[in-house]
Amino acid sequence: MLARRISLALCAVTALSHAQTVEEPIPLLREAVELARTAPSWRVEGILTRQVNGQTTETRFQIAARPPNQARYEVVAGGEPLLRVCDGTAQWNYFPQRK
Repeated sequence: MLARRISLALCAVTALSHAQTVEEPIPLLREAVELARTAPSWRVEGILTRQVNGQTTETRFQIAARPPNQARYEVVAGGEPLLRVCDGTAQWNYFPQRK
């Protein structure tokens, strides 16, 4: 349920940012940050869009985290696929295409 509220908050921020002034989404962003900070765990999926020298690239990613320091980050499409896992003490990177 909490992940759904965070997802809805992030979707709402995205929608509002295109039609509203910059200041109106701030309370919604603060709520999303507080939910993420106090949640026992959370998961985010998204697309990172970059434009460099007129060329646009999109990279799909997934992030899952569990406080205090456990996380999983995965680039699932675009760019070079990557899986990064942190257990709170160490971090491991796995690049499937480099097998």
